[in-house]
Amino acid sequence: MKIKSLFLFLILILVGLCNHLRALPIDSIINYPCNNNTFWTLNTFGEIQEWQLNNNVVSGGQVILSNSSTLRSLSYCGNSTAQTFFSGLNGGGFAYYNSPGWQVINNSTIHCHNSGGYKQYHYYADGSNLYYFNGSNSSFLLTANFYVADIAVDTLGFAWILTKDLLNNPSLKVVDSLGNAFAPYTYSPSVSVSSNNAYGMFFLNGTLYVGFGSANSFVPGKIVPLIISGSSFYFGTPINFPEPQLSYFFDMASCQGSHTFTGYRSLDKTKPALFPNPTSGIINIVYDNLDQMELYNLMGEKLATFPSGTKTIDLHNFQNGVYILKIAANNKTFAEKIILR
Repeated sequence: MKIKSLFLFLILILVGLCNHLRALPIDSIINYPCNNNTFWTLNTFGEIQEWQLNNNVVSGGQVILSNSSTLRSLSYCGNSTAQTFFSGLNGGGFAYYNSPGWQVINNSTIHCHNSGGYKQYHYYADGSNLYYFNGSNSSFLLTANFYVADIAVDTLGFAWILTKDLLNNPSLKVVDSLGNAFAPYTYSPSVSVSSNNAYGMFFLNGTLYVGFGSANSFVPGKIVPLIISGSSFYFGTPINFPEPQLSYFFDMASCQGSHTFTGYRSLDKTKPALFPNPTSGIINIVYDNLDQMELYNLMGEKLATFPSGTKTIDLHNFQNGVYILKIAANNKTFAEKIILR
């Protein structure tokens, strides 16, 4: 009888424990499993909500983190194997989520009101200035003319910046982690849209989306895809958002899967484009008719040879440092510096 009673007691404990675990919020999770449909919003109450975008329909809205009233921006990054939420703080500096709470990692006076990230790449803006954050220190990259609406980072580590000029015409710029600016995209309107009240931007499935607040007179309370066409861009068909007041949001972020976005235009077509650079191991090379490539150290010693047509090289087996990639293409020879870190 005692054994039976003890058994029933243990069953009740297990049931209670399971119910408790079921009730735990997702805020105990870091390195969230990425997919190509999930994105998040940060609202003015300090809550991070999770959404899904499928076939141009937004669903979800579950609050996965709360009680974070000092947060002012949102990005999802970290490194190539472990990622979490990062945010700029109301008084300046950064914090990242490490269960059971937020850890301040930078007490800078810079106010990060716009940010974007992917794996080890983290960019943020303070007014019209763009910075790159390497996990401990910030480096100034450039000034985005007049206003930075928001930032999204593609799977190649490039920051896409939606800006506007003095006439409120939208402009789209692309920058790498060294501050190299690629040719900007000019706005080619199919419908009249202002970038006013654009509070967030993110990539999903290789498409760039922008969230507009309820005060935007053209697409109030909607998210809109940015369509890239040659050297220009335009806003696509607006997508309804379940929340009635998007003005309650500070920022948006996404957790991209394996989809690679390569829609940028190189500023200089006369030489190969290498990205990301600096790199943690993988380098992509964009240029026509790539022939043999050779890797050298700064002593002039040849370390590796890559066959004709190679577009991606893996340097994970090499020590951190500076290397020279000699590239033969179109009857020309180029020597490009690579920083491995």
